[in-house]
Amino acid sequence: MSTCPACGAEATEGARFCSACGLALGKREEPVPGAGVAFKRILTLIFVDLVGSTELAAADALEDYDATLTRYHAICSDTIRSHGGSTLALQGDGVLACFGLSDDGENAALSAVAAARAMVVAIPAALPGVNARVGIHSGTVLCRMQADGGLLPNISGLDVNITSRIQNQASPGGVVLSRETLDFVSRIATVPASDIGEVRLKGVPVPMRLYELEEGELQAPEDAVQTLYERAETVALLTGATPVPDGLSPNVTMMIGPAGIGKSAVLGEISRRLGNTHRLIDLSSRLNLRHTPLYPVAEWLARALGYARFPLDPDADRAEFAARLRTLVPGLGDMQEEIAADLMGLAAAQAVQLRYAAPQLRALRIGTMADLVAHLMAAEPVLLSFDDYHWVDEDSHAFVGKLLERGVPERARVVLTARPGSDLGAFATTHGLHVIRLEALSVDAVREMLAGLGSDGMDAAEADRVTVMAEGNPLFLRTLLNLYRRRGEDTAGRALPPTIEATFQGFVNSFGPLRDLVLRAAVIGRGFTAEELSWIAGRGDGLDHDQTHDLAHDLGELAGAGVIEPTAGGGWQFSHILLQEAAYNMIPGSQRRGLHGQVAAALTENDPQRVAAVPEIVADHAIASEDPGIIAGSCVQAGASFLQRAGFDRSIHYLDAALAALGQLGPAAEGARLTALSLLAAARVQRLGFAHPDTVESYRLLEAEAGERGAGGPEHIMALYGLFAHRMMSGDVRRSAEIVDEMLRVADPADPQQQVLCLVNVSAQALYSGRLDDKLAATAELEKIYDTAQHGTLFLSVGADPLVAVKTGDANVHGLRGDVETVRRLTRESLAHVDRIGAILQRPWVKIFNGSAMAAAGQMDEALDMVVEGTEIADQQGAAFWSLNGRIWQEVLGFYARRPDAGGEPLAALVEQCSAIGIGLNRPFFRCIDAASRFRRGGGEEALAMMQDATRELARSGQRQWAPEAWRLRAWVHWKMGDPVRARRCLGLALDLARFSGATMFERRILAQIDATG
Repeated sequence: MSTCPACGAEATEGARFCSACGLALGKREEPVPGAGVAFKRILTLIFVDLVGSTELAAADALEDYDATLTRYHAICSDTIRSHGGSTLALQGDGVLACFGLSDDGENAALSAVAAARAMVVAIPAALPGVNARVGIHSGTVLCRMQADGGLLPNISGLDVNITSRIQNQASPGGVVLSRETLDFVSRIATVPASDIGEVRLKGVPVPMRLYELEEGELQAPEDAVQTLYERAETVALLTGATPVPDGLSPNVTMMIGPAGIGKSAVLGEISRRLGNTHRLIDLSSRLNLRHTPLYPVAEWLARALGYARFPLDPDADRAEFAARLRTLVPGLGDMQEEIAADLMGLAAAQAVQLRYAAPQLRALRIGTMADLVAHLMAAEPVLLSFDDYHWVDEDSHAFVGKLLERGVPERARVVLTARPGSDLGAFATTHGLHVIRLEALSVDAVREMLAGLGSDGMDAAEADRVTVMAEGNPLFLRTLLNLYRRRGEDTAGRALPPTIEATFQGFVNSFGPLRDLVLRAAVIGRGFTAEELSWIAGRGDGLDHDQTHDLAHDLGELAGAGVIEPTAGGGWQFSHILLQEAAYNMIPGSQRRGLHGQVAAALTENDPQRVAAVPEIVADHAIASEDPGIIAGSCVQAGASFLQRAGFDRSIHYLDAALAALGQLGPAAEGARLTALSLLAAARVQRLGFAHPDTVESYRLLEAEAGERGAGGPEHIMALYGLFAHRMMSGDVRRSAEIVDEMLRVADPADPQQQVLCLVNVSAQALYSGRLDDKLAATAELEKIYDTAQHGTLFLSVGADPLVAVKTGDANVHGLRGDVETVRRLTRESLAHVDRIGAILQRPWVKIFNGSAMAAAGQMDEALDMVVEGTEIADQQGAAFWSLNGRIWQEVLGFYARRPDAGGEPLAALVEQCSAIGIGLNRPFFRCIDAASRFRRGGGEEALAMMQDATRELARSGQRQWAPEAWRLRAWVHWKMGDPVRARRCLGLALDLARFSGATMFERRILAQIDATG
């Protein structure tokens, strides 16, 4: 029997899909070598039409007409070629050409306009009585590779059709161009053109704005670049050489500026100036596009400790790690060392994940990293720089916030960089950050920089064009200069492209054989390693990297040209995110999807430890591959991982993607679909609450899926367990019995885990239904088969430990029967078990739930102490539900203690909060307490109406645990309002309910009230 390479589950021989995660099994077909290799390029197209060709053909002899066409074609072809374009088709009286194919995509626009004007002038001059009209449009064209490595455009497609339709809008001897082309040209030249307006073209879905070329020369634009400030003042402020304005922190700064403006270069200069006096903590979000929690901070720590990269090898020596960490940060506590080891991925420290719930572990990780850096800042001067902060993940953002809250010592400095519009203004204001806005360089600065980069050989006109196109952006300037150097003398005197994307595409295209390597790297992402690139190089799909080349040599050549740059730990990254995006956009969709699939498979096969630690790496590539067989398993793993890390939004994102993929896989993936639905429901409950429409829909789908499948198995039982919890927490105790019956019907008697989950729900259903003896019997059965080694980690997937669940339920039974000592014993045993298995998120549950048991037993002071302690623990853990539950029980206990502030609006508001998140369990009883409190304050008829409505809800929902007490309180209100008949009737019903369940404490109170009222 084989195993699934994604999740490790056993797979039946011959199965096409994994039943656990839905991964497609078996060999996937590779693309045919060399077949359909294509790239996308931004080009400018022109379509030339000979005006009146039909009349001309009718009037001239055939050989004369043929000579006219031949001359016309020659004029067009020569003019196109002389302006740097390529003729694609000569179709009778029509000529199709493109600009920017072998030169540069955005050089195309101005060259095409000049060629069009030259043709409409040259044709009537050479052929008297004959005119032409031209349409121009810039768009994306699919180009196929020829045998010589050159690219040949595909002459079909929407943008080709648009160009033809635009030509029809021109008058004889006229030229009409699209807004897209005019936008490209306008950045490098002023084109005399009149606005025709919005025009609907045949076959084009939306109107297009067109312009007609007018007489007049093409001129350089006026004021293309403004005079801007330089960097000396910024560096002086950030290094402390000059003071910052009053009221702002002198050593905590946020530097704002657009992409490529030089924020990273300023950080580098600051680091060089302070490097001899400050410890450098250099963080960056640029390689964390998947928002893996704390990735930038953990990556820095790995480097600081001398490791190659994060996450570490899980088998790395724990003692050596501890020694390195304590050398870096003396005085760090044992728990902090353990948390750090777990964060770094050491297998020996992963037991910590069993002791803490996800929200608490997240808080501990953030706090530990903040402690670590704070220790360093207290011990020595530190420069903490965080580049590309606009991409920061939530946990790293929380880390920085916590660090700033503690205060940055005077001799330390913190510098964050971000792009404009990143919505970090409130953060900067809150922490008193000095905000510096980094502006573009002035023309003089750009010229000085151009000379410093070595622009020898460029003529003045070309240098001026590069200066204008750079727009004061240092990165763009470097890229344009590198492009000029590679193109050489063949393009001397020609305009540079007007958009950076097209420039980058031309830059990538100019690398010949290395172009394909760049494209593959772009699919991996902004950052990559040589090893990762080697996994998908030369796969025989037409994007082969010549394996006779040395990969290290080729990467060095690309680095020398400014395409990529080395990163800490021996990796590489594209020198700018736009460069990676431009290269990525050159790959047609089908090939791009195939490459993403290759990357996902290569990561899974070659780096399983990293994938296990950060499964979203594979999941993102899987989603981009659009292959459901890859998406399903990887996204289930990523969704489960984020769920355990309390990243509920990302968990929902991946699980939604998994379910969409599983829907395409059909019946073969039913088991995995149940798993994904169960996880999605859990994520939505914790993110949105029980009552949110998306949560309700998740459980509706889960219930439908479980009902349709009805075949049992671990996935089915797990789904039913979640459905039971949802129905029970919503307060529908009566209908929850249906799910219990279904679980008992389909559970495998030979599978202890399935039986344990069944018995937990049998026990809960019996308790809330008032069948207390049945509840104790279910507990006895569960205790016979519960094994801590096998079942002690179930709480990680189902949210509660089965043994704790039944023991706390038993405590309530014994409380209802007045056995206080047994309640205390079960509380001690439950807390000890929670600590033993690491399910500490259940500590508030034990305290609050067993506090209600003590209240049932009449021990109100002890009950209040337990509930208050449980609420405080819940607040510390961020366990919002149990915090709310604890505050409700404090109000309930206050009612019984006749506190003057008990009940009333506070309790009503708390119960309303429960309703808002879909919690209905115990709500009728709480409403009866609220009604009784109102009656004490003179509520009268209003209180009675609330009582009646609450007891009706008890009957409808089947909630019987506290029903005797609710009816007793209603009887009390009736008696006080002078209605002894209804009071006795309510007391009789209360007594029947108490005797039915065996709740002797309730029975005593009811009998005492009967005696008191006669």
